[in-house]
Amino acid sequence: AVLAMASSPDYDLNDPSTVIDSVLQQNLAELQEDESVSEEEYAAALSQAQFQQWSNKCLNTEYEPGSTFKPIAVYAPAIEYGYINYSSTVEDTPLRLDIDADNELEEWPVNFTGVYQDHPVTVQWALMVSANAPAAHIGYNMLGVQNSFNFVTEKLGFTSLSAKDDVTASAMILGGMSRGVTVREMAASYQIFGNGGKYYEPYSY
Repeated sequence: AVLAMASSPDYDLNDPSTVIDSVLQQNLAELQEDESVSEEEYAAALSQAQFQQWSNKCLNTEYEPGSTFKPIAVYAPAIEYGYINYSSTVEDTPLRLDIDADNELEEWPVNFTGVYQDHPVTVQWALMVSANAPAAHIGYNMLGVQNSFNFVTEKLGFTSLSAKDDVTASAMILGGMSRGVTVREMAASYQIFGNGGKYYEPYSY
C-alpha cells in the first residue's frame, strides 16, 4: 500500500528549533509579553511548540479510533476464525458485565442511538449502522478480547497498542484506547478489505 500523507505545521529541516507555524508563534508571543509567565513556563511552552511542529500527525500522534476499530478488531477476526459470516445473526442486546470489578453487573455497551433492537440482527446490518451491542456479543462472547488484540498486533501490524491497558473490552471492541493508534496504522489495516484479506506492510514517502 502506498499512503499519501500531509502533516501540519511544517518546519525547516535546516533550522528545526525555530517555530515557524503562525499559530504557535502567536501563542508564544503572547506568553512572552505576559509578565505573569515565568521563564521556566515560557521555556516549557517553547519546547511543547517545537515538539508539535516536529511531530508527524500521521506517523507519531495517537488517536482513539472509536467505532472505526470495530471492522478490523471484531468483524475481520471473527470472520477469519469462522465465528461469523456476512449473513450471520447476532443479538442486539446489552451484555451484563462487572465492568468496574465491584461485583455489580451493569448493562454494556450502549448503542449510539440509545436503542436496542432486542432481537437478532444480521452482521451486515450491525456493521452498516455501527451498532455497539452486536459487536460486543461477537467480540466478547465469541471471539474473545485477547484474540482480538492478537489479531490486530500480529496480523495487522499495530504497535501502538498497550498490552497492559488495551486488552479490555472497551478498547478492543469499541476503540476506547488508553493511548490510541496512529492514522498510518488504521489506513494500512483497512487495506485487507480491498486485498482479499491480505495485509501488506505499508511504506510512505
